[in-house]
Amino acid sequence: GSTATFGAPFFGQRLLGRLVWGEPKTNLMHCTESDYSVPAPDEDAVFRRGDHESRLINIIIVRRGKCSFTTKVKVAQAKGA
Repeated sequence: GSTATFGAPFFGQRLLGRLVWGEPKTNLMHCTESDYSVPAPDEDAVFRRGDHESRLINIIIVRRGKCSFTTKVKVAQAKGA
């Protein structure tokens, strides 16, 4: 297997987000944008610490399917991941 580090935070930083499931529409492949839907990012979802605020991003979970990992990432990114 391989390890992906897309969007990995710099040393000492955190990645904060909202874990969402890519709800299947047509099949369980999750290989095209029309295969699943995700909730819109919650603009009010904010992590607050002291006087610092960070907007929480969507972290999308999808099934493996039969397409390449690169395709999965590109589709998820287009859907707001």
